[in-house]
Amino acid sequence: MKPLRLLFLCVENAGRGRMAATIALGSLLAVTFAGCGEERVNSTIATTTTQPSVTTSTTATPTSIPNTTTPAGADDLVLRIETTGGFVPPGFLVTEIAEFSLFGDGRVITVGPQIEIFPPPALANLLFTQLTDSELRTVLQAAAVAGLAGDDIHFDYPLVADAPTTYFTLVTDGVTHSVSAYALGFESAGQLDPAPAAARQRLARFRARALDIAGQIGSSQPYGFERVAVYGEVADAGEPPDVRDWPLDDLGNALADTGLGVFRCAVFSGEDLRVLLPELERASTATTWQSEGLTYVVYLRPLLPDEAGCRTGF
Repeated sequence: MKPLRLLFLCVENAGRGRMAATIALGSLLAVTFAGCGEERVNSTIATTTTQPSVTTSTTATPTSIPNTTTPAGADDLVLRIETTGGFVPPGFLVTEIAEFSLFGDGRVITVGPQIEIFPPPALANLLFTQLTDSELRTVLQAAAVAGLAGDDIHFDYPLVADAPTTYFTLVTDGVTHSVSAYALGFESAGQLDPAPAAARQRLARFRARALDIAGQIGSSQPYGFERVAVYGEVADAGEPPDVRDWPLDDLGNALADTGLGVFRCAVFSGEDLRVLLPELERASTATTWQSEGLTYVVYLRPLLPDEAGCRTGF
């Protein structure tokens, strides 16, 4: 393996369920897993455990993805990691963006660091990193070893309340695999049976290393999204601290019902986005917008390549 081209070096010991990782960063990214692609960890996830119980929908055995597996199209989702839910306000849920999304052309889109001011900017800081075909395939191999290429499965963790759930979505040969874990990383040693504990550890390690791809290398660039979802609701009575004029036609007329309670939504693209974007980039989460005599609170969510419309559920 070449120096400065190694992101992951993992060696999975099937007997002990342990993984070691060495991370090196360079301007030319190559994701290389030595000993990860071919080895199968023969641990089946049990559906009964000690306290706290872990519920699963089926069993999962980490495996490898054949070299024939290729994404179908440039904007097709290949792998997504999303942590959502828990005790957060609804406005946070409608704007939440997956922390890691890998697409067929090798683009990795992540949520980058945000400037530490209050109120924070209204738009998320999205970054993208370009992987080669070889690097993309290596990520897929690592995902398989982490247990993402098998049957759908969910890991519960009842001793923790109001925590988020981490969702892993892997698409191979047109088949979508879904793995999720409630309160991933919150668990304490000795509270789970060995099999589900090892599976959760594999998921947590894979998530951390996947985020390192875009979070710790110098080749990440701002992602120029082409569509933005605007969720709006009429502001409460009173004088908001930051009121601006909506730069497009009647916002209330553009917003449509979503089934998300008070939140209505519209997607803007093309010329509308060109006019709107400079204003949104100068706005904060406290900014409100006046349109046709009404004042609106809005929540902004840039859409990723595989997303076309507004959310219709959490």
